[in-house]
Amino acid sequence: MSEVQISSKVQAKVDAARVQIEELKQQIQEVAATEALVVGQTYSISVGKGETARIIEATLIGERKKDTGASEFRFSAGTGFDARFYDLSINKVIRDVPEGTISSATLSKNISRLETTIENLLSGKVRLKGQIDIVNGQQYTIKCGKPGSGETTTAVLMDQRFNDAGNQEFVFFYGAGFDAKVVICGSNRVVLAEEAGDLGPEVDVEEAAE
Repeated sequence: MSEVQISSKVQAKVDAARVQIEELKQQIQEVAATEALVVGQTYSISVGKGETARIIEATLIGERKKDTGASEFRFSAGTGFDARFYDLSINKVIRDVPEGTISSATLSKNISRLETTIENLLSGKVRLKGQIDIVNGQQYTIKCGKPGSGETTTAVLMDQRFNDAGNQEFVFFYGAGFDAKVVICGSNRVVLAEEAGDLGPEVDVEEAAE
């Protein structure tokens, strides 16, 4: 499809994700208040990854807010030529917090995932279950007989849309002269072709009402 079509179901998922983002941002503000660290104080921090990870003592020298609302902390450890700075999220600071507490860093990651989901839904990079992507003007193999009859023919996809219920609808044309037929089907009757050389999806259809 040349243009991305947004169904009511997709829009509902986008709206729900946006609501979750706002809720998570509120949670970040609440959690941030409990994560308050004091500049100039010494804390135990976790640095490194995997087998190189270790816990050291370091002094907090600064804090800043990221675009998501989560805090990033700068720590200083060592002296002279051994001095190092570490920019860390709150979950790298070893603190005595209740089990199950979700850090602002984790909430921030959840926001990023939701934002990516919204972007993919709106761009058409992902589709909801049952939705397919086929092109107007191209030929596809459709099942034109009764279910189970095995009768098929080659038809041209004339148009497609999302109806008021948010479901995909397709209009196919096949035949010639007085034998020409226009048929309609939904995306739940489309099976994408698995093998190279197939004409396209096989579709169970019903004739459009005259």
